[in-house]
Amino acid sequence: MESIKNNYLLVIGLLCFSFGNAQSTEFNSDLTPIKKVDKETIYFQDSGLGNAQLNNKFLLNQNIVQISQMGNSQSIDLNIASSNSKISIDQNGFNNHLEVYKNAKQLNQTIVQNGKNNFISDVSSYYEKAINMDINQEGNNLVLFNNGTNSISKDLKISQKGNSGSVYIFNH
Repeated sequence: MESIKNNYLLVIGLLCFSFGNAQSTEFNSDLTPIKKVDKETIYFQDSGLGNAQLNNKFLLNQNIVQISQMGNSQSIDLNIASSNSKISIDQNGFNNHLEVYKNAKQLNQTIVQNGKNNFISDVSSYYEKAINMDINQEGNNLVLFNNGTNSISKDLKISQKGNSGSVYIFNH
């Protein structure tokens, strides 16, 4: 009887030991240093390709897209064709939808949706110059349609506040 009890304790001890090692191995793998990536150097972590490789195929442009969504049923349909873009999107609330289809040489755009059931459609075919645009929706059931870009609208700032409002902008 004593040997069975010792066997159970041994098995439990081995399980605890292996569980502790698995946790420490997993924890140590998270401490792998992250290296900053620039245009000339790409670091392939966990790929078996060694430390770093020179490869210009991956970062050919300066495009940055930052998306932050808080809440339920948020959706974004984003299609950008640009060699230099910086886009920041914040959605806070419930059931907000955003569609952005832009083709421009340079694009700097900030979009904020706060509230419920808001919709933005921002479409622009090719534009040779820089587009700097800010769109801010704060409220509920707001709708914005922006179609096209020209010299008048290139630095457009739209702020829509309240409930159940619609704005249509055509720049052709």
